This record gives sequence, structure tokens and C-alpha cells, in this order.
Amino acid sequence: MLARARQAAPDIICLTEAHADSLGEWGGHAIAAAGRVWSKTGDAERKVLLWSGAEWTGVVHGSAETGTEALVSGITETKLGRIRLVGVCIPYHMAAPVAAKPRPKPWSIHFAYLNGLKDFLAGLDRNMATVIAGDFNQRIPRIWTPHAVHDALMETIDGYQVATRGAIPGMFEATIDHIAHSPDLASDAVFGISNIAEDGKRLSDHFGVSADLYRQ
Repeated sequence: MLARARQAAPDIICLTEAHADSLGEWGGHAIAAAGRVWSKTGDAERKVLLWSGAEWTGVVHGSAETGTEALVSGITETKLGRIRLVGVCIPYHMAAPVAAKPRPKPWSIHFAYLNGLKDFLAGLDRNMATVIAGDFNQRIPRIWTPHAVHDALMETIDGYQVATRGAIPGMFEATIDHIAHSPDLASDAVFGISNIAEDGKRLSDHFGVSADLYRQ
């Protein structure tokens, strides 16, 4: 999957549920968030990893207090100028801390993350071009997610345009991994990065998504 992602020649990339050195051979610069432990986890595993060919500044991590441990944000120089990338890995509907008793109700951890993310985004400088990328664990538009949960997501990212809405070209299905951007940016050339090998085997349980961004 990393080889296929590299063929897309990205200027910036967000990986979720990766390893700290996943993009070590790419050169460039990476920042990451380990996130909360939901299951047996290796020391090198990261919920979110952001990569850029240029250095990162203004790096901010999420927090346990807001339920956003799996969040990292930074500003990097691109062909479009300075861009802030917010990498997220929103917990899936049955997420629960290891050995938690009683087990949290479905979607409760997801809701908590959205609340924290909403506050985080509200505190950002809206004059800075911003991209939110990663695992949203919801399809847009809604397919089977409860209405209240989907409404919470859309309220959280209100003001951002979702480049990866609907069926992804080349994949013919919707995705839970998204690229959203501030209104000073626009997107085109959205396409999927297949997770099916030449022999038909699955390389990952997620396919990749890519988009070309440009300034309005």
C-alpha cells in the first residue's frame, strides 16, 4: 500500500494505524500521535502519522482530556504555500479502552472524540489554509451510521469541504477515510488507491484516497 501511495507522488500524506517508521525510506519529515490503547499495541504503532517533504512547525497533539489522543496537527510548506494538516483517527463505534468495565456504549467514544475535535478546530486560525485527513469512521453522505452520530460529524467539520464525498472514483464505493479542506482551497482529481493485490488478496482493510488541492 505504501508503494502504491508513493506512486501518487503526494506532497503531504496522512497514514492511520501505521508505524513510526512507515515512511522512513521516503526521507522528508514525519510527526505522529500514538493515540489511546484499544488493544495489544506495539511500541512503534501510531494511530496517526503525517508526512511532508518539508519540515513541520506549530505541531500540536490532541489530549486525553478531550478524548483526542489520536490527533496530530502541523504546518508545512507546500507548492500551495503554508498548509496546516490535521490528522485524525476517530475511534470506531465499538471502541473501548483495554479491559474497560463496564464497556462504553456504542458510539460514545466516537462522540467524545468529535466533541474534542470540534473544539480543536474552533481554536484554529481560519486565515491558514487547512486540511483535515484520516480515518473518520463514517461515510459521507451517511449510509448506515445513526443520524445523530452523522449530524455530530457534519457539525464538527462545518465550514470544511469534503473532497471524498460519495463513491470514490476507481473504487466504486464510499470511504470512511476522508480529505476535507477549508474553503480557501478546492479539490479535483480525487481517486482511490486500491487495496487489492494483483493476485486478488487484500493488502489492507482500507483502500487509500488521494486528491489534488489548489487555491481558490
